[in-house]
Amino acid sequence: MEIVSEILLFCTAVIWGAGFDAFYNIFRVLRQYFKHSSLLTGIEDFTYCIVIGIVLFKKIFDYNDGIIRWYILFAAALGIFIHHKTMGSAFLIFSLKLSGRIKGVINKIVGKSAIKHKKVSKK
Repeated sequence: MEIVSEILLFCTAVIWGAGFDAFYNIFRVLRQYFKHSSLLTGIEDFTYCIVIGIVLFKKIFDYNDGIIRWYILFAAALGIFIHHKTMGSAFLIFSLKLSGRIKGVINKIVGKSAIKHKKVSKK
């Protein structure tokens, strides 16, 4: 493999890592609105890691004929780190603020009385 091809593969793996983190951010946002136990969160995270591992090794197999090179794994981890510290955090903050505003608009449209049900008393 030429050095140019290896550099391109490194850069591609960084992009893969950023995509993996972007995908995980979707889970992080959804967890803010659908609360569940630590056990279920752990199962989700474990499943996410298994799926991402399979995807990463499939990509390594496709791009590098199945030869695992540590710099590819390092590049993917670097992509995750860079995305998490830059765009990932900004995305999380933005999406939480946006969803809070959407929730506020829905409450205004539907109205507080439509959300809270009054008890009917029998006389």
